[in-house]
Amino acid sequence: MKRIIFISAFSWLLSAASVMAQMHTQPGSQEAVVDLATGPIALFLDSVNQTNKSRTNSLRDFQAFLQKLQLKRDKIKNDKRFFNYLFYKTHRKYLKSYQMHSSVEDILAQGDYDCVSGTAFYALIMKHLGIDYEIKEFDFHVLVIAKSNGQKFLIESTDPAGGLTSDTKEIAERVRQYSDVDDKTENVLSVGAGSKSRQYSTATNKVINLTQLAGLLHFNNAVYYYNQKKPFKTAASLQKSLILYDSKRIRAFRQLAARSFLGDPSLTQIQKEALLDQLGLELVALK
Repeated sequence: MKRIIFISAFSWLLSAASVMAQMHTQPGSQEAVVDLATGPIALFLDSVNQTNKSRTNSLRDFQAFLQKLQLKRDKIKNDKRFFNYLFYKTHRKYLKSYQMHSSVEDILAQGDYDCVSGTAFYALIMKHLGIDYEIKEFDFHVLVIAKSNGQKFLIESTDPAGGLTSDTKEIAERVRQYSDVDDKTENVLSVGAGSKSRQYSTATNKVINLTQLAGLLHFNNAVYYYNQKKPFKTAASLQKSLILYDSKRIRAFRQLAARSFLGDPSLTQIQKEALLDQLGLELVALK
């Protein structure tokens, strides 16, 4: 069974990586739907909300938006003015309604976003524009910091009014606040789901890449399904998240979820063994 699970996970990665490649050109279209990357954006399209809007049309609109941003980037030579334009224009057009467990696909389809998907959206834009950036992961939050001509621009997608700052002291203070957590475990919640007093605390403060950020999105999906009491969807999302980002946070939740499954009287022994197999855990490791 483990071999089957591994093949399934590998197939999912190949599928995600080929999503964009399959949609590069459409009948009647003389240009690529989106040319920003066949890999990164595909990793963020998985959605627990099951959006129905045409993905092709959404990506075509996004392509046009990226082209406009590129023209502005070429025209506006002042970095502060450009990042101000990028931040607020993106929020007005795409980031319309905060909704936990939203994906980049949800942003493109109806404007629903959360901490992880919003950060990914800005990072994908900057990647396309060739702007240097770093994604910061904290215990209960993620954000992106752009770098241009020796200056930093901190972007928090979940703060539409004051989420952009280039003030060095303010950037340092925000990073300090997000890093200031107690090293203890209380509840395991999604990244960005609540206050730091309710988060699984590991005093996280590190730079991650887009692939790892996609892992956090699938981790959030796993928490969502866990709270919805859907063990097999929980396990599937956890499997995806660990493939993309093998982190302490995700491994801790895998242990918690596995123990919960084992203690669930509604699950048969065969189902419990299948869940542990999918999670890559042995029963002896949980005793």
